[in-house]
Amino acid sequence: MIPHMQDFLPYLGLASTDPTLVEFVKGLGYDLKLEPESVDDPMVNLCMKTIGIEMRFIKEAFLRKDSSRPETFILGEIAFYAAGFEGYPEFQGGIMHGLSLRFSRPEVRGKLGEPEKSGGGKKFKTFTSKEWDRYVSPGHYYAVVYPPGTEKVGAVSIALPDAINRGQAKRSPA
Repeated sequence: MIPHMQDFLPYLGLASTDPTLVEFVKGLGYDLKLEPESVDDPMVNLCMKTIGIEMRFIKEAFLRKDSSRPETFILGEIAFYAAGFEGYPEFQGGIMHGLSLRFSRPEVRGKLGEPEKSGGGKKFKTFTSKEWDRYVSPGHYYAVVYPPGTEKVGAVSIALPDAINRGQAKRSPA
């Protein structure tokens, strides 16, 4: 059985080598093996395509300049996908705050209110970036991402505040 999105929260901030996280990922049917593209890469994703989840691991030194484990990758963000978004099947577990991966943007905002921050939707020649809304909860952020040209949810993600604040220059949430 796939856990509820809420059940993933305790794993945010754990090192990729933490036995608790390794066992949790194994229980989802995956091995936690990270393969950065280069030694300088500050982020690496664990794509769990068959269950509609992607985990983003970030080098601790990238998040916190005073890190005692600069080369350690920690779990900074987890995205839960709607059917077909970025090639994923729909995540079958429950979504936090009464949301559904089948909601429209107005339905999300009807449930959650106005987001703390919104972005995306920018056009670059023939490419349009994903739009997103970001909300704040104690100890983490969560973001709702909408595919370009649609008001339907594409993914909902949860992230450490540090992951959002440091990763903002690199990319938008989820």
